[in-house]
Amino acid sequence: MSNSTHQSPDSQTMSTSSTTPAAQSCPDSSPISTTSSNVTQDIMLWRKKKVTASILAIATVTWVLLDIYQYNFLNIASWVTMAIVVLLFLGGNIMKLIGKQTPTVPDWEISEQLALVAAKTLRELLEEGLRWILKVGAQSEWYEFAGVVGALLLFAWISSKVDFLALSYISVVVSLTVPVMCVKYEDKIKRSKDRIRVQAKRWCEMLEEKLKRMKNKGSKLGVDKEIKKIE
Repeated sequence: MSNSTHQSPDSQTMSTSSTTPAAQSCPDSSPISTTSSNVTQDIMLWRKKKVTASILAIATVTWVLLDIYQYNFLNIASWVTMAIVVLLFLGGNIMKLIGKQTPTVPDWEISEQLALVAAKTLRELLEEGLRWILKVGAQSEWYEFAGVVGALLLFAWISSKVDFLALSYISVVVSLTVPVMCVKYEDKIKRSKDRIRVQAKRWCEMLEEKLKRMKNKGSKLGVDKEIKKIE
C-alpha cells in the first residue's frame, strides 16, 4: 500500500522536468496581437478621443494648407523647421543668461515588445488584405463580388477626378467616421443587408424563370418549324 501511494523523488523530478518544457515552449503571445488590434480599434472607434481628434486635426490642417492655400510641402517643412530652430536658439540663450542648464535631447530606446507589436501589426494587415482578396475573388457570392467591383470602379472614378492629397484626406475622415457609425447603427445595417440579399435572390429567381421560359419557347418554335418542313 505504501509503495502504491508514495512516489520516489526521482519520479517526481522526472514529472516536473517533463511538464516544465511544455509550459515554457508555449508562451502566451496574445498580449502582442491584442495590443496592436486594440490600439487601432480604440482610435477608429473614438475610444481614445484625444488621439483620434489630434489625428483628424493634423490631417485637416495639412489638407487645408496644401490643397486649399496651395502651399508646397517642402516650403511648409522648411518654415516649421526654421521656427523650431529659432525657438530652441532663443530658449537656449535665455537659459544661459539665467544660469540654467540648456536642455538636451533624451535617449530614445525602442523596446523589443514595441518592435514586435509593429512587425506583427504589419504582418496582420498584409495577411488580412490577402485573405480579403482571396475571399472576394474565389469564395464570395456573386452579389458580394459585384459590390466589391462596383466599389473599386467608383474609387477609380473618384481618384481620376480628385488628387492624391484630397483622396488621402477623405480616406482618413472616412476611416475615423464610418466605423463609429457602423457600430452605432449595426442592427439597422444588418436588417437592410438582409433585405437586399432577399430582394437580390428574388430578382435572380425571376430572371432564371424568364430565361427558362424563353428557352422553352425557342425550343417549341424550332420543333414546330421542323414539323412544318416535314409536312
